[in-house]
Amino acid sequence: MSVVSERRYVRSCLFAAFIVSLTIPVTTGRTRDLNVEEARRLAIQALRPTERAAPGLDAELAQSSHIAGFYRFEITWNNPNPGSAVIGSYAVNKATGDVWELVQCRRMRSPDLKRLQQELRQAIGLSSRELHELREKTPCES
Repeated sequence: MSVVSERRYVRSCLFAAFIVSLTIPVTTGRTRDLNVEEARRLAIQALRPTERAAPGLDAELAQSSHIAGFYRFEITWNNPNPGSAVIGSYAVNKATGDVWELVQCRRMRSPDLKRLQQELRQAIGLSSRELHELREKTPCES
């Protein structure tokens, strides 16, 4: 094969590879929202370890007081003593996995929660750019 024909062959291969690359779909960014079960895991993970160990712990999806873009959970436990069985109300952002404690309207943070958020954000394809853009949304009324 001559040098000229070899160059033509290489150019043809590169051109063919370029054309093929144009037909391959590229997905960047979030592919879906968190589902209810993933959000429930986040709400529970946002609790203190002693709260997570409470007997009969349950995170029930609240059917009332819908918050757009968030799942809202009422977290309860089997309190053997007189008093409240409610640990708290939490909202989980469907797009980012940020967890908010609703009484004080504060975003929850802990190393355990951060690890689970990173795992789930990767599973839904959330980029750091999207996280930054979507993070501004809060479940709290102004």
